[in-house]
Amino acid sequence: MSLTSFILLEAREDQPVTVKVSVVVPVYNPGRHISYCIDSVLGQSLPPDEIEAIFVDDGSTDGTDKVLDDLAAAHRHIRVIHIPNSGWPGRPRNIGTDAGTGRYVHYLDNDDALGTEALERLYAFAEANASDIVIGRYAGHHRAVAREIFRETVFGFTPSRFRISYPCFGRASGTRSAPSSSSSRDDMTGRDELG
Repeated sequence: MSLTSFILLEAREDQPVTVKVSVVVPVYNPGRHISYCIDSVLGQSLPPDEIEAIFVDDGSTDGTDKVLDDLAAAHRHIRVIHIPNSGWPGRPRNIGTDAGTGRYVHYLDNDDALGTEALERLYAFAEANASDIVIGRYAGHHRAVAREIFRETVFGFTPSRFRISYPCFGRASGTRSAPSSSSSRDDMTGRDELG
């Protein structure tokens, strides 16, 4: 389980915004466990023409590559990018972020799942509150959840140049890369410098 984020991105000239949300999923050898993630993406209440899912296969050797290719062939809003194994999820997240065409990007690990209305509700909350980052509630199945950050909704907290609202969305002016709250990239993207 990871604390996934939902981040507002502005379009690049060479990559126009075409959907509300790009879901970026770094993938490495999840085996049958990826079905929960896939089913949760396909079951979203936002219509398929308002979202895209970008699965970035980080050199899986367990047959996941074929599962993802078949999935993409069956669903127009699903894309797969295959890369040589990098050994960590940061590179696949960065590649997926760069390929995304959504107004927002949501990072989802291949062993996690979204609630049916998760993307719709995060999108609506971020838009209604002009949030830079919205951290949605999450549940741990057989794992602990850090509940402290979910005690109340906080508006107006501004580390650096980004507005954060807690119940994850972010704004990056003129870039398709994920924002951070300091001068270096945060752990969500694994990047070391601003780009």
